[in-house]
Amino acid sequence: MVLEQGQSLRDKTIAAQARGADISADATAQPHDIIRIDDLHISIDLKGADLDVVRGTSFRIPAGKTVALVGESGSGKSILSQAILGILPNVARIKSGSIWYRELPDDAPLDLAKLHDRAPERVALRGGKMSIIFQEPMTSLSPLHTIGNQIGEAFKLHRDVPGGIEGDATRATVVDMLDLVGFPNPEAAYSMYPMELSGGLRQRAMIAMALICHPALLIADEPTTALDVSMQARILALLKSLQERLGMAVLLITHDLGVVANMADEVVVMYHGQIMEAGTREAIFRDPQHPYLKALLEAVPDLSMGYDEKLQSLRDIDHEIPASMAGGVSAGSDHDNDLLLEVKNLSKTFIAKKNKGLFGKTATKVHAVDDVSFEVRRGECFGLVGESGCGKTTTLKLLVRALTSDSGEVLWHEGRDSTDLMSISDNQLQEFRKKLQMVFQDPFSSLSPRSTVLNILREPLEVHNIGNSEEQKQYAAELLRLVGLTPTYLGRYPHSFSGGQRQRIGIARALALRPQLLVLDEPVSALDVSVQAQVLNLLKQLQAELGLTYIFISHNLAVVRYIADRIGVMYRGQLVEMAARRELFENPVHPYTKALLKVVPHADLDHPLDFEAYEQDTGEGPVHFPAPFEASHPDDDHTMTMVRLSPTHTVRALAGTTPADLTQS
Repeated sequence: MVLEQGQSLRDKTIAAQARGADISADATAQPHDIIRIDDLHISIDLKGADLDVVRGTSFRIPAGKTVALVGESGSGKSILSQAILGILPNVARIKSGSIWYRELPDDAPLDLAKLHDRAPERVALRGGKMSIIFQEPMTSLSPLHTIGNQIGEAFKLHRDVPGGIEGDATRATVVDMLDLVGFPNPEAAYSMYPMELSGGLRQRAMIAMALICHPALLIADEPTTALDVSMQARILALLKSLQERLGMAVLLITHDLGVVANMADEVVVMYHGQIMEAGTREAIFRDPQHPYLKALLEAVPDLSMGYDEKLQSLRDIDHEIPASMAGGVSAGSDHDNDLLLEVKNLSKTFIAKKNKGLFGKTATKVHAVDDVSFEVRRGECFGLVGESGCGKTTTLKLLVRALTSDSGEVLWHEGRDSTDLMSISDNQLQEFRKKLQMVFQDPFSSLSPRSTVLNILREPLEVHNIGNSEEQKQYAAELLRLVGLTPTYLGRYPHSFSGGQRQRIGIARALALRPQLLVLDEPVSALDVSVQAQVLNLLKQLQAELGLTYIFISHNLAVVRYIADRIGVMYRGQLVEMAARRELFENPVHPYTKALLKVVPHADLDHPLDFEAYEQDTGEGPVHFPAPFEASHPDDDHTMTMVRLSPTHTVRALAGTTPADLTQS
């Protein structure tokens, strides 16, 4: 049952108890609800002790509507969806409560909570009437089978079709579905493997597999979290369109309130296995009642925030600056006159080889980074934004010499001296790396699961022969305090920490050598919104207190707007616009920058996404920009240059273009 506007957790509990009797006595109540969950309790067996992960949860999913299930990691969202599908892990069990399923108003209700996971009714529903799409398509699609074979298998399992998986009838149905989900060439895609598809097309393939049997309920578990904002808008538009065409209900599981504001009809907010607040989208966003929901909304970085406004995290991080790290570059450094890093005409080309039938392979050049130039001033945060594949991460790898550039310079300035990092020896590079460190995107894969926190923090000190064993241990404890963690964690392994805690350990490791510049590659994209606010605030505090300089990569423009001083926008390996934060967001000039800003989902009902603009857009292939933002012929690309609009604002355009030409375009 969904709460009425303004109901609190206490009101919900009373209402749930009252409604429970009604359902037991009259199972035909609420005929238009395809799923109705009543007072559900789920526990996990932890070595003989029960841990309650879902506690007294009650809500409904109306047929044909979208219900968003919102909450932090560990709130019980995913395990609730697993209970609906009957795919709970072996250590989990439903202790009590009901999950009523009814596809049509006149159907007899079926209590899924009372069925065994392998009961015939369950098996028929799972995949046939209820499907799920996951966050990461590469973990859901087999790399050994073609897209057509995998979708055909799902269809054949639940439908009696002659000819088997490769039969004409199955193939025709699969091709039709690939066409429906927006594949540019569905016939060719049928025979392709997942690795041959882009991230957006893999997601569309997974959606096709989930919808091939036309389910009455689709569970979308963080379906766009791993995508950039442009691809996210396209996938959300696709889901919205498919829902209208197929008439299915959608349970959308996410922690992105911007997505919820644009997709949901009703919203359920969970915390530690309980519903804090639930209601219509209008009630949730315009009149939130529960303190937890209000805190979640305040923790979301948004394009409408004041430039100096601070994110309100649910739990602040108390950290200490150790005496050994005090006295860094002053946070008040003159950004205009103190140049730290200068990138000049940096380029990197990869050779992509594709099969060409019986005649070998064809080689294609991919310009991953194409004549990129920018400067980073001491004490500032320089942001790089763009879609996946635009060259952001490759640029960073070139800066730290993880890759070798084809051409260009990366000049490190120290007083009046400058060093080209592209030409120094390996021994010089190792010494230099004390000054420049990286924080990676995934806190789960960037920390060794076999090393304790102490060994993780001690490793860079050992590599550079800094201190003895006891001094290293003491310094590791100081590093943990620096990021708001207790030194008692030194003996623990990464698996025992949350995602936010792991990322803070990654930041501590990056700071171990007291670098001047931190390169942060999507450091908060894998984190919940509340933890994201924590880490962003911590990064801003550390920058101010230690005088750090950042290069911050992200596809989330709201995050970059919050933390960066200046921002560069990349598209297909090229910088197309670069400006101070306020100029870029208040006066974007390049068509690509404007397009990026339009696809940012706001947690604000007054700024909805334009789904119709993206319904037929797969994002495959280059976008052609009008003159003067693009050369008339690819061979004339050398005529493009960065045109200066102001001392802090440049835009890629044809040579000879005036600022007046750009502002009138």
